[in-house]
Amino acid sequence: MKFILLGINGSIGQTTLKVFETLENKWEIIGFSIGDNAKNVDELINKYHPLAISFKHEKDYYLYKTLYPNIKFFFGEESYLELLNFEYDCLINALSGFRGLEPSLKCLENDKTLLLANKESLVVGGELIQKILQNKGRLIPIDSEHVAIKKCLENERKDNIEAIYITASGGPFFDYKDEELFHVDVSKALNHPTWKMGKRITIDSSTMVNKCFELIECHYLFKEYTHNFNVLVDRKSLIHGFVIFKDGRIKQCKYKPTMENPIRYALDKAFNNEVDLSDIDTVATIDNSLIIIKDRYNEILALSNKIIDNGGNYGAILNAIDEELVHYFLNNEIIFIDISKIIVKIMNTSVYRKCLNLNDLKKNDMAARKAVKYLIEGKVNEN
Repeated sequence: MKFILLGINGSIGQTTLKVFETLENKWEIIGFSIGDNAKNVDELINKYHPLAISFKHEKDYYLYKTLYPNIKFFFGEESYLELLNFEYDCLINALSGFRGLEPSLKCLENDKTLLLANKESLVVGGELIQKILQNKGRLIPIDSEHVAIKKCLENERKDNIEAIYITASGGPFFDYKDEELFHVDVSKALNHPTWKMGKRITIDSSTMVNKCFELIECHYLFKEYTHNFNVLVDRKSLIHGFVIFKDGRIKQCKYKPTMENPIRYALDKAFNNEVDLSDIDTVATIDNSLIIIKDRYNEILALSNKIIDNGGNYGAILNAIDEELVHYFLNNEIIFIDISKIIVKIMNTSVYRKCLNLNDLKKNDMAARKAVKYLIEGKVNEN
């Protein structure tokens, strides 16, 4: 089976390569994309023998084009789209942010299998993806919570689902008092207590934006089962999701906080292998280690309902605001609590618009980024 891997040197990409090495199925990585970290390109080429590689930076393109004339190379912010013109079976989309949407759409339009770690694809373009999936393509999530729910739903009747719960770690500041959040710095925010992830998703975990995104994903992945999606906190990140059934049963998925499990699930699904369900337990009551989300996160989590109920441009706006604000925070241009405050402020004043295609979403994405820039620059000037 032929794979394209977007974001090969990110945390998901690197873990995926480890899981690939344990598979008995025949596979090959015919193309991959590389962003800022291009230090191990020779090693990747010699190990996987790709047909094509996409670089972010022009300097990397010219260096490796000379060294490996038999490989097709591309460069630029969206050069990874060129990889999808090659013959492949599955796309593993491990990109971060809005840029992951277009390859997801193109993969499904090509009637291929999409292994999706880029949650923004569904947050921003869930309606477009859902429309394509009615006739083409296959989507398999790579996310610990949604894989957990998928496993709990294996061999279950759709009309027997009462509620679906995903879990949150709570991030590094869940136990902080509100006034302590004013003194949070970048190093503390990036020090996640249980997971090792990329910078943006680590910050999103601490603000609960990541969980807002995952509730939206639940809507697009599981709405045929129920519309009752909820969040509880597991500070140890051992329980990743559970399902309550109308017949009184509760099934939960429990494993250590590592992405190897959900990636293996996605790859097994891609190969149509039998799925390992040994991490699923049937329990009598909800685990007493799970706790309720604190009230200060309610406004952020409520935005998931705004997007689920309306669709249109709201997902694009939310993602764009968050992407920009995380960037500003990582560069010490705003303080931690500004992220949630500005997200809520802009979302509450945003004008709803239908988005019928990718170009519509791109326009709303750019407009939202400009709104954030205006607010931040105004704040900086005032100080």
